[in-house]
Amino acid sequence: MSSRLLSCLALIGTAALAACSTDPMSPTATARPTTASALLAPGEGVRLISDSVDARGNTILVQEFGIGAYTLPTGEYGTVASVVIQSILPGPSTPVTSKTCLTHSIVRTETTPGNVLTVKKSGGCNKDIEILIEQQATGLRATFRFSMVPGKTVIDSGLLR
Repeated sequence: MSSRLLSCLALIGTAALAACSTDPMSPTATARPTTASALLAPGEGVRLISDSVDARGNTILVQEFGIGAYTLPTGEYGTVASVVIQSILPGPSTPVTSKTCLTHSIVRTETTPGNVLTVKKSGGCNKDIEILIEQQATGLRATFRFSMVPGKTVIDSGLLR
């Protein structure tokens, strides 16, 4: 793996941890979500699906992020849905400036029963991804935010409240 890619992964991981470092409130016992087997496991916030380099030297990174976070009284962390995002990062021959295009797109979304996902922003060149999660039975809501532009990365899984 290139040092640039490792730096990017470290930055994404740090941003994901920082986004989840606030003191979350636990949903009530009746609002506890269930985890589908195809989604991320409890305690798993992000999963690397693929990491490759195209013919131009651009890095193509595909990751699955947990969205709609909750914390049980036991301290267990989990999510009720997931989104797979493909990011295309310019190759090492492209100088990184404020005009560098980092392209992100939603590959797929998945959720557990009883949750509804609404894509508010679908990404693009230096554009954010934003997805609203709503639990119909409990009325709990969360907003997943993914923003990666030159010099700034924010990944917020969205806490159900």
